[in-house]
Amino acid sequence: MSEGAEALVTPPFLVAAVGASAGGLEAFSRLVGTLPASAPLALVLVQHLARDQESLLPELLARRTQLTVVEASDNLPIEIGHAYIIPPAAHITVTDGHLRVPRTRNSTR
Repeated sequence: MSEGAEALVTPPFLVAAVGASAGGLEAFSRLVGTLPASAPLALVLVQHLARDQESLLPELLARRTQLTVVEASDNLPIEIGHAYIIPPAAHITVTDGHLRVPRTRNSTR
């Protein structure tokens, strides 16, 4: 590191992945509804959806939590106090503090 340069230091935090069937809205709602925005974690929420089905989960959960709720996208950095929702027709992994969300073949989006 060059002289005078500041290192970006991010404290470690929990990243919890939770999966549910298509009927998992109530369970996800209860989970995120209990967490304050200051919770020292990030959530990755995976719901089984038909390949061509739009997901309203980000909008529905955002109404029930203090966490920041966003649809996951490729190479998005994971942040504390966020809930990331898998989009339809995608796989999701975490690599080096970022979400990896490659679309599956025949994706409609």
